[in-house]
Amino acid sequence: MAKQLDSIVLPDSMEWPARLDWTGLARSQQRTVGGGLVVWDQPLLRGQPIELIARDQVTWLDLSTVTALHALASAAGASYPLVWEGDSYTVIIDSVQFRPIWPHHDQHTGRIRLTTV
Repeated sequence: MAKQLDSIVLPDSMEWPARLDWTGLARSQQRTVGGGLVVWDQPLLRGQPIELIARDQVTWLDLSTVTALHALASAAGASYPLVWEGDSYTVIIDSVQFRPIWPHHDQHTGRIRLTTV
């Protein structure tokens, strides 16, 4: 299935390891003086952290993809569509970090940190 951030097609081997960690629920708990438990729940509609990983020896991004991702991350106030295996999100880019697999090489590994909005 497709993995795409804005118009940039991401490799199928790109990972989102914590994809199922988000519950979409904020919870606060407090004990009463009598020992009872009071729980407050609130559904969260936005703000899911997303970290996409191009892992060494698994996924390499070419220099043109890395350059395009840096350009997206540099746009102030911009949000982008993320399509991940059939699911769609609107995200902002928090940070991008890439390193060449070898000095002066065109293939890179790294991370893209996003937040849903």
